[in-house]
Amino acid sequence: MPEFWNEVSSSGKLEQLIPHMDQNNPGVMGISLMTSEVQDAWEYVIGVASNDTTEEFAQYEIPAAKWAVFSGTGPMPGAIQELQQQVFTEWLPTSGFEYAELPDIELYLNMEPENAQFQVWLPVRAK
Repeated sequence: MPEFWNEVSSSGKLEQLIPHMDQNNPGVMGISLMTSEVQDAWEYVIGVASNDTTEEFAQYEIPAAKWAVFSGTGPMPGAIQELQQQVFTEWLPTSGFEYAELPDIELYLNMEPENAQFQVWLPVRAK
């Protein structure tokens, strides 16, 4: 995924996406989407919350869900990978929740490579 972020950033697409961002919901998202009924078939996309309609970018509506939200900071990509591992191996098994099989979201609030601020949004449901 770091390679995909580098590709989107160096192509100028990320710079073109930012102006479409809803200022009431700031941040750039990395979203893992299940794209078919086949287990383990998923797609990773980069986006922003927006009400704009444009032919330039595809649109996807995130379904309503209960979200467990975890905040972190640190050098990328290691910091967010460590947080995600903690969420799935430490928090989730003892939380009373299970993964809801909906899109999960990485929300980047500050994308400085050495001191990023981010959130991991995990869709959950009660066990």
